[in-house]
Amino acid sequence: MTLHELLDHSYGHDGDKTLRQRLGEGADPNLRDDGETLLHVAARRRRDSAVAILLEHGADVDARNSHGKTAYTHAIRRGFHEVVAMLAAKGADTTLSAADRFAVAMISGRLSEAQEILARHPACACTGNPEEDRLLADLAGRAQFEPVAFLIEAGADLSAPGLDSGTPLHQSAWFGQPVNARLLLDAGAPLD
Repeated sequence: MTLHELLDHSYGHDGDKTLRQRLGEGADPNLRDDGETLLHVAARRRRDSAVAILLEHGADVDARNSHGKTAYTHAIRRGFHEVVAMLAAKGADTTLSAADRFAVAMISGRLSEAQEILARHPACACTGNPEEDRLLADLAGRAQFEPVAFLIEAGADLSAPGLDSGTPLHQSAWFGQPVNARLLLDAGAPLD
């Protein structure tokens, strides 16, 4: 199993031990797979201890993935405050694009702030960058319907896949959010 697979799908109770062992045996903490470093995967999967271990072993805190995002932007766009604090404490670049600030406002439920950002940067709701356009899918699985309705109205991509490749409609179904599913269906979200 690769370290990317370990961090992404199979971390389990002995994940820290396995990660430390493999890094101690010389595994590259900055290894890339499909455009992501190990730190990107650990941050987007909210694996706090893995983030700390990777940083201890020299992971590049500001490495960008193939879509221009750092581990810090992965974490802050999802509201993973512990990971955000850890990365910032290690000197991560905390500069955010307009689309990232928009996502943070949306995830935090600050819709008036999101509206202000969207007024200045209308493309934030649908940028064409898969890392940014997954925002609707990220929100569709949560228990709040207002952000989902807001993004639909703003023109977000109804079929942009989320973290686990599911569309916003899939995410709403997987996480038991029927109100969000109805909003998406009424807006024309594809069933497949």
